[in-house]
Amino acid sequence: MDFSRDKKSLSPWWVQTTWFSLEAPLVAVAWLHLIAHSLGFNPVGRIEALLGLSVWMIYCADRLLDAYSLPHSISPLYRFYRSCSKPFVIGLALLSILGVFLLSRNISSDIMYLELPLVVCMCFYFLKVYRANRNPNILWPKEMIMGMLFSAGVCIPVYAQVGAHPRLIVDYLFLSLLVTLNSSGIKVLAMHSGVARHSITRWLGTHLTIIALLIFFTAVIYQLLHEWRPVLSAVMVSSILLAALPNFAKRWRTELWSLAADAAMCSPLLIPAFWR
Repeated sequence: MDFSRDKKSLSPWWVQTTWFSLEAPLVAVAWLHLIAHSLGFNPVGRIEALLGLSVWMIYCADRLLDAYSLPHSISPLYRFYRSCSKPFVIGLALLSILGVFLLSRNISSDIMYLELPLVVCMCFYFLKVYRANRNPNILWPKEMIMGMLFSAGVCIPVYAQVGAHPRLIVDYLFLSLLVTLNSSGIKVLAMHSGVARHSITRWLGTHLTIIALLIFFTAVIYQLLHEWRPVLSAVMVSSILLAALPNFAKRWRTELWSLAADAAMCSPLLIPAFWR
């Protein structure tokens, strides 16, 4: 199989961030940092590093499984992962060993006990969703499951410190919606309909602008009724940016649109409270 055109598309540095899933850890750590600080908790660097490492491993594994369970010609991204699967598998195995070592030595027992159920859920996700990958009528679309698990991984270190705080629950729900919408939009608008197997994913991606605006106005109303919070300000920024992206779906190449969608999720970096 000839991957010359895919290798050429790797030349810009900004393409490499999305092809190697480097944007996913940045998004996770940015949201953890902002959510934690908004609730008076300062996460130590090793927690953020372990979260970033775990998210990178999961996203690489997710794309590897997609590359082998979907038609290889459907996206340059999946053709790339098929051609580079061996280095990725070796890298993931080595990083898994490193992650377990860090988890067992440097992370508090409270966080570790909370992370174990999440690991079980993630294993169940990989087993069940990909076994049913060719069945478009599974109960939940993988993008929704990934959104819930991604947000849980971000919020667990904060939960271990502050408990089931009402603000944390609100933050989790909004982040889950944004991640689900982001993934659905990438599958439908950037990679086009062949990648989106589930009807809910196709519906979310097709109506991305409307749903993103609904999230925006929900966040605005919540803040007007309660209090203005930096996390919900970041939600508003991300939702507005996602709402604007469908206008560029036909003008931008797949990698550029995907990178823009992930960049929209980095809104915590634009919030002044993030840098305090």
